[in-house]
Amino acid sequence: MCGRATLTVSGEDLAETFGLTEVPDLTPHYNLAPSQQLATLKHGKNRRVERLKWGLLLPNDPRGHINSRSEIVATAPMYRDTFAKQRCVVLVDGFYEWEQKTPHWIHRADGRAFAIAAIWNGETCSMLTTKAKGVVASLHDRMPVIVSLNRLDMYLDGTRDEARALCVSNDVDLVAQPVSALVNNVRNDGPELHMPPEPPKQGRLF
Repeated sequence: MCGRATLTVSGEDLAETFGLTEVPDLTPHYNLAPSQQLATLKHGKNRRVERLKWGLLLPNDPRGHINSRSEIVATAPMYRDTFAKQRCVVLVDGFYEWEQKTPHWIHRADGRAFAIAAIWNGETCSMLTTKAKGVVASLHDRMPVIVSLNRLDMYLDGTRDEARALCVSNDVDLVAQPVSALVNNVRNDGPELHMPPEPPKQGRLF
């Protein structure tokens, strides 16, 4: 599952990591939520950031798919044409999962951005999820499909079967950092969200 994400690195860092043809103008976001604009790549060659709204709209289905299960996107009638022709990746440097009521920011140990497999239609997109592994598995049974840098071209421009083969668990040395409950409010979007969580309040002693 992925319902919140972050992209706080600079445009220069993003361009270097993904070999972009131009440096994007980025505003750091510590609390990206569904319906907001995400930074995406649609093509392996001539890579440039394109903005898509988080929440895939499909013909005859106005629900807005935030996440889509990777196990079915290649074959389910609702998704298969989109997956065959309209794949993209979402660029992030982290996402959130919750353990009980405590949010955890899940990110790469080296702090670099990474790519999450997605599909798009019109100006909307949905992230693909798979069975969780590594640190995520202790927090949730699902996690985003992370596409390695050396597999980006295959996912974006390869055949349906090539892209499908990449839709597997990949934790790329992720770490989970407990953070402030300020994350729970989508209106909060600053570096203070990554402060340690406040300790539980102690009851009065008599």
